[in-house]
Amino acid sequence: MKINLDKKQFLHNLLIPISKISEECSINFTSDSIFSLINDLNKTTIIFGKIKTSTGIPDQKALKINVKDIKKLVKVIECIDTDNFEIDVDDNCSQLSYKSKSISFKMHLVTDSVIRKVTTSLDKISKITFDSEFSLTQDKLSEILRGSIFATDSNKIYFFTKDGNVFAELTDKTTDNLDSVTFCITDKFTGGQLIDPLPFSLEFLRLLTTQKSEEIKVKINTTYKILLFEISNDLYTLKYILSAYTK
Repeated sequence: MKINLDKKQFLHNLLIPISKISEECSINFTSDSIFSLINDLNKTTIIFGKIKTSTGIPDQKALKINVKDIKKLVKVIECIDTDNFEIDVDDNCSQLSYKSKSISFKMHLVTDSVIRKVTTSLDKISKITFDSEFSLTQDKLSEILRGSIFATDSNKIYFFTKDGNVFAELTDKTTDNLDSVTFCITDKFTGGQLIDPLPFSLEFLRLLTTQKSEEIKVKINTTYKILLFEISNDLYTLKYILSAYTK
């Protein structure tokens, strides 16, 4: 089956973000979308990516491919010299191929049994409710990461609210006598207060900078200590779901 792809969309809004947390994934194609749901090796971070695009697949049809090495696929697609291209997936979904005057390649795909199982489902994700929500701008994200040079003894960041503002603190509250730095993220949020600081990995925020999004929606479930970071527009959606540290 032939699939029409937009090079920039496919790479930067799906494959590259996924490759930052996993070596492998399953990619689903429908007539009007491409999407993937995966988790990292430690099962602490889940990413759901979806592109709205016309793939050329007939209506009511669906196709799934299992890619064992995403970075390899990224590299070979980067070699394609057109903005839009067409790949061919064989009937058994065991191989994808591409051919043009300048480059051709074949990539072997794997079966479901070889790909790491995802720990959740889209249905379960849609049913998660969130107590608090606010926005994190790219400028604030950059400011926080610059501050990490000061708080070098910890790789933790804590979100909390106080006096109607949302703050991010770089420190480790399980260790005494550490340097710390705190930033006010925004004075606008909806939902309940974050009274108990919610810690997670600062490394995750570094990952978000690769998306170059002007605004990132942050949603928090305080009961189960789940954070959702969402980047979206009319063409694509990326949702990162991660569990906060217990302390």
